[in-house]
Amino acid sequence: MKRSSPPSKVQLSIDEATSDLDQLKMLVRKYKPLNLLNLSSVKGFIGELYVFLQLKREVQTDESAISMFGNQTGWDVQIDTSTSTIKIDVKTSYRKIEFFNDNHNHGWALSWYKKDETEKGVSCDVFVCVQLDDLLEPEYYFVFNKSLLDQFPTGMGRFGRVARAFGLLDSWNQMISDGTYEARLAELTESLKPTKKNPTKRTDAVNLFTDSLSILRNNNHSPRFRVIDLKGGIDSLFTAIQEVYNAN
Repeated sequence: MKRSSPPSKVQLSIDEATSDLDQLKMLVRKYKPLNLLNLSSVKGFIGELYVFLQLKREVQTDESAISMFGNQTGWDVQIDTSTSTIKIDVKTSYRKIEFFNDNHNHGWALSWYKKDETEKGVSCDVFVCVQLDDLLEPEYYFVFNKSLLDQFPTGMGRFGRVARAFGLLDSWNQMISDGTYEARLAELTESLKPTKKNPTKRTDAVNLFTDSLSILRNNNHSPRFRVIDLKGGIDSLFTAIQEVYNAN
């Protein structure tokens, strides 16, 4: 029997991680317009570096160690304290057009189906979904306990093996504040036409964005779910992760 190798734990300094992040963003800006770069793979690592750096900057003591982990472990960043080990799965989304012509959205694939169509389990304790702007700077962190995963929509149609997902329209926060989110979603989904390749396109979009909005609202005061607005507040990501983790 082949033994599985232990998770690849990586220790990076703030300077090293900052340099790596700057180089990755430079490569994306240079090659994305030329379609010479698979942004999906690179943006994931950009999000992981943002979370790692945020935690390292907030916790610069020996009492809590922040580490990155290699691919295929089931989590990307780990917090080790004297009392707990918190495994964090980082998901990252930039502005993209997936459903609606000329209208952007954000979307995060949280879990996947196995070949036998059963849902894969997750190895993390906490999810952090990173929302990036057009300059690849973080706008929001959505932090939630893995116990909430069952609340997220399933069956993503053309996304095939995605079991659980989270999706929001662009400018979601402003539209929720204005009370126009549902009307805008109805307007956009009405224009969607089923195709042979994706016969459930309209249903998928309605389910994804409606259910995701419900998750935001239903968990507004839940200790298991936190939204950190990086451009409008100074909430601690480290504190939010600890509170969400302890809210089992």
